Amino acid sequence: MSKTTVMATCFKSIENGDLTFDFVVELLTEDYSPELIDMSKDLILQCVQRVQKELEFKESVVVCYREIGINILVDKRTVMRALSEYFAKTEMTHVYNVVMAYETVGKK
Repeated sequence: MSKTTVMATCFKSIENGDLTFDFVVELLTEDYSPELIDMSKDLILQCVQRVQKELEFKESVVVCYREIGINILVDKRTVMRALSEYFAKTEMTHVYNVVMAYETVGKK
């Protein structure tokens, strides 16, 4: 079972509102044998944790962005400078992408 397959299943589980190891395994049982799933449990757990961590990161970026109160589409420099107080320099490209997706794809 590939990492790509497991990651896609993790994202599918989010659409169904339940990103848990057990639910991801349940979704995988639709297409894979119990033996293959059992052999891939470590990979499944790693993928679930990775996606959970990414969701937490995105949520923290959005919370900080909202606190700033300035639209990035209006004043990118000020917003990014303010966000750099909360996030490491190495994360800033990712932070920018999260904020832009939040503004352009749709606010939750």
